[in-house]
Amino acid sequence: MRGSDEQRVSPGTSVMERLTGGQPTLIVLDEIARYLRAGKATVVGNSDLAEQVVAFLFSLMDLAAATSNLVFVYSLASAADTFGEETTELHEIIQASARQERVLSPSTDVEIYNIVKQRLFSSVIPI
Repeated sequence: MRGSDEQRVSPGTSVMERLTGGQPTLIVLDEIARYLRAGKATVVGNSDLAEQVVAFLFSLMDLAAATSNLVFVYSLASAADTFGEETTELHEIIQASARQERVLSPSTDVEIYNIVKQRLFSSVIPI
């Protein structure tokens, strides 16, 4: 893994498999799109770090699909959020993972209003 990190290239599935050592493993990546935005600024050979992030995600998905004791959980911003452009670029990853994904929505639009209201304000005066 160290060599891949120093070269700024995605490690292969076999490298990650050795890293987990066959142990039960949970890998969580929150807001993947933000890593793509940051990675676009770093040139790596004939590509950029964002392309290496995508390759890394594919390797993680392949490993999770082939391993019974590894779960890969990721979250994406919606196309309307701050990293919407990058989320759109992840479309092929979403399609590739669709065979084995389980999409969960933690809250609805109505619930988000109530969550924000409760967390940010001690009281709300109705208008």
